[in-house]
Amino acid sequence: MQKVAVLSNGPSLKRTWNPDNYYLYDIVLGVNTAAWLYQVDVWCVIDPDVVKLVLKEYDGTQKRTDTPLYNGKIGYPKKLCTFKEFMGGSAPKTIPRIPMTLYNEKRDKWIKNQDHDYAINACNYTFPCALRCALELSEGGRVDVWGMDYKPTMDVCDKQGDRTGERWMRELPWVKVSWQPHWNIIGEVIQPVRDYLNGKIDYLQAIPQLQKYQGGLSSGGKIAPPKKK
Repeated sequence: MQKVAVLSNGPSLKRTWNPDNYYLYDIVLGVNTAAWLYQVDVWCVIDPDVVKLVLKEYDGTQKRTDTPLYNGKIGYPKKLCTFKEFMGGSAPKTIPRIPMTLYNEKRDKWIKNQDHDYAINACNYTFPCALRCALELSEGGRVDVWGMDYKPTMDVCDKQGDRTGERWMRELPWVKVSWQPHWNIIGEVIQPVRDYLNGKIDYLQAIPQLQKYQGGLSSGGKIAPPKKK
C-alpha cells in the first residue's frame, strides 16, 4: 500500500499545502495547474494548453519565469498521467507516461437515471481521472485530497477556467466512481458534497447546494498563464 496525496488546484491549496509535506507521502499527484507551484511525482492533465503553459520548453525556445516550475525551483514531475491520444504531446519525452484509465469511460445509464441527471455520460474532466490514478497507485492505501474546494473563484494560480456549479454537477458522479470511504479531504468543499461521496446522502440532495454556484467563473475553456506577483 502507498500513501498518496492529490493536489487539486482549488485556491485553498496555497493556504493548506506545505511544500515539505511532499516528503510525507510515497506519491504526490498534481492536477492541472497545481504542478505550476508544487513538486509532484505524477502530473495529471488533459488540456494540451495547460501542458504548453506548465512546461517551460513548451515551444522549444521560449522560457518562462512566472512560477516555481518555470524558474526551476521545483523539478519536472516524474510521470505524466494523460489520455491516450495525448500520450505524446508537448511534454519532454524523458517523462514516462501513465495511461489515464478513466478518461472517456462511458456510463450511458446515467442519462436515464434521475439520480445522475446532470452527469455527463463520458468522463473528460481531469480531477476524476486523477482520483482514479490515485486509486490505482495507492493500492488500497491512504489518499489525502488537498485543495478540493468546488467554489466559483480563481484557482490556486489565479486562473479562471470552467469553475461553475453546472460543471461540478456534471463532474461529481465521476468523482464518486473512484472515491473510497477512508479517503480524506483537506479543502473547502461543502459538507453535502462530502456526504454524497461517503454515501450519506444521494446525488439529488447534494445538487441544490452546488446550484448556488451556477454563476461561477468561466473563461469559455481558454487557459491563461498565472499572473506575475
